[in-house]
Amino acid sequence: MSKRKLSHTRNIQVQAFEREDGLWDIEAHLTDKKHFSLGTPDRELITSDDYLHDMCFRIALDLDMTIQEVEATMSDTPYLRCPDVLPNYQRLLGVVIGPGWQREIKQRLGATEGCTHLRELLGPMATVAYQAITDAVYRPIDYTENPQIFKPLVDSCYGLDAAGDVIPRLWPEFVEVKTN
Repeated sequence: MSKRKLSHTRNIQVQAFEREDGLWDIEAHLTDKKHFSLGTPDRELITSDDYLHDMCFRIALDLDMTIQEVEATMSDTPYLRCPDVLPNYQRLLGVVIGPGWQREIKQRLGATEGCTHLRELLGPMATVAYQAITDAVYRPIDYTENPQIFKPLVDSCYGLDAAGDVIPRLWPEFVEVKTN
């Protein structure tokens, strides 16, 4: 491997919390650091110890994956005007995470209507929401107890390819017999 020098680090953490009121908080935190000093028209000096971006994003969901609350903050941004876009994220209220999710985000918050960094967080937030909420809804259902619940997962990824070895072991009824 060639010698290399670290230039940029982005950290993203997404967590899900079950609330006492029945809602679920999905929280994301994004930070960007450059490993050299730079400046912007609004921040004269950003050193390697400073964040270029430091943003938090929280959505609260019900069990139907409908957004009930939205909160976003920007502690560090390259430009002073960046936080002015935060009120636009209230446009997510009432949106359901499901089919058409990415299209809905683009329609409501695309281009200059939103922040690229916060918009990018919504993909991982949706995945974490799905993981947390479906686990809670179906806990402690055994995979074989009610297989119809899991049928949408078949052929959703390589691991759950109906032609692979997992689906026949978990849900043999979902394996289609192919005839020539």
